Amino acid sequence: MEITTQSAEEVAELLAKYKIIPPHKKPKKAKNIYEALYELKKHLDESLRMEFWGENIGTDRDANEDYERILKRFHKLSKGELELKNLTSSMAGDTVEINFTDNGKQYNWKFEHYSDHIDEEFLDFIFEYSNSKTTNQLMNLKNEDIFEVAYLPKEIVDFFKKHGPDECFA
Repeated sequence: MEITTQSAEEVAELLAKYKIIPPHKKPKKAKNIYEALYELKKHLDESLRMEFWGENIGTDRDANEDYERILKRFHKLSKGELELKNLTSSMAGDTVEINFTDNGKQYNWKFEHYSDHIDEEFLDFIFEYSNSKTTNQLMNLKNEDIFEVAYLPKEIVDFFKKHGPDECFA
């Protein structure tokens, strides 16, 4: 997906503004959204990204515990901004239930888990929850081999949402 010269300059400025690209390096102007994503990933500090295999979830009939571990990794990635206080989980049959509070608001997620792959509805929940944050949000880094996500300034995430395909970067 092509981006305009103005958009190429905008993403380069954003990466410099948030110090993703070191001050001594000149950001490369991307021709398309995938080159912009490549520039982001190339310079992104490891503390701002996380990756995991979306497989072997619940293989011991403990999917709720696996999802809870994944959520704790998201909490760590966000340096506590994704609050997840009083995090609990349970499983009844194929139904996983996750509960927590954040800034006084109670969250209750229920979804069906049928295979050993991470559930899309769970991912929808975590991205929707992240979108409620005002300064930083989760962004899918679109790795074909593994699930790779970053916790980035909202302005950067919004740029990729605006210029990328609908299914990307949610």
